[in-house]
Amino acid sequence: MKQTDTYFNESVAPWCGKFDHKQKDGDMLVLVGSDFHAQWTDKFAMRVFIDTARRMQPDVIALAGDVLDLYDLSRYAKDPTGFKNVQGEINYVVNGIFKPLREACPNAQIDFFEGNHEWRLVNYLIEQAPGLAGLECLEWGKLFHLDDFEINLIARKAFRKTVIKSRSRFENYKIYGANALLVTHGTATGSNPAKAELDRWGLNGISGHLHKPSSFTGGSGLTGVKHWNSIGCMARTALSRQYMESPDKWMNGFAYAEIHNRTCQTTPVPIQDGFCSVAGKRYYRKVK
Repeated sequence: MKQTDTYFNESVAPWCGKFDHKQKDGDMLVLVGSDFHAQWTDKFAMRVFIDTARRMQPDVIALAGDVLDLYDLSRYAKDPTGFKNVQGEINYVVNGIFKPLREACPNAQIDFFEGNHEWRLVNYLIEQAPGLAGLECLEWGKLFHLDDFEINLIARKAFRKTVIKSRSRFENYKIYGANALLVTHGTATGSNPAKAELDRWGLNGISGHLHKPSSFTGGSGLTGVKHWNSIGCMARTALSRQYMESPDKWMNGFAYAEIHNRTCQTTPVPIQDGFCSVAGKRYYRKVK
C-alpha cells in the first residue's frame, strides 16, 4: 500500500484537477464517453462523438474511464495474438482521442477518468516492476501528454485502495454543477445497474464500465426526481471475445447532460446497426 501511495502522490496527483475550469453558474453542458479501449475504439462511434463535441462545444468532456485497454497487463489468460504494445496504446489515446477532441473543442475542460483498465498499468508497476515505478517518464502527465492538451486527470487515492481490496468496485467520480450531476466509471452490476448507481449516489448521474446501456428514474416531486444513465461503450463490440465466450450484449453509445442551476437532464445516445441520431443530426456508418 505504501508503494501505491508513493506512486500516486508523485506520478499521478500533480495532474489531478490541474486543468479544472471554474464551474460557471447557470447553464452547463457535459459530454460523457466511456470505455474506448485504445485501438479497440469503434471508428464510427468516435466519429459521431467528435463531431457531436464539435457541434455542441460542451463545457466539459468527461472520458469516464477505460480509455485504455492494457490487455497484456491484465490478470486474464492472454491471447497470443493480442496487442503486446503498451506504448502503441498510449500513442493511440494521445493522437486518436485526446488530440482530435482538443482540436474540436479548444475551450472545453477535458476530464480523463482513471478506470479499472488504467489501474492495470499502476497495478503492474507496483506488483511486477516496483523498481521502475519512480521513473520520471512513467509520470501520467508525461505518458499521456496531459500538459500539451491540458487534459485534467480524475483519480483518487481512495479509488486505488478500494480496487486493491475489492476489484469489483471502482469508486472514481466527479460531481459537476453544484451536485447536479455525478460522473463515475461505474460501481454497479446486475440486471439494472442504473438503478443500483442511483440508489448508491442519490444524484443524477452517468456511468460506464459495463458496455451495456440502462436507465433509471427515481425519487419524487417531493424529494426531487433523479435520473441515471449507464451508457454503452465507445469500443468495438468485438472486444468482448477477449473476455467471454458466449454472445455478448455490448452496445456502442455515449451521453450528454444539460445542467441548469441545480437541475440536470441527461440524454443517452445509443449507436446501433450503423446508425445514430444526436441533437438533430443523423449519422451512418456507411456514408450515404
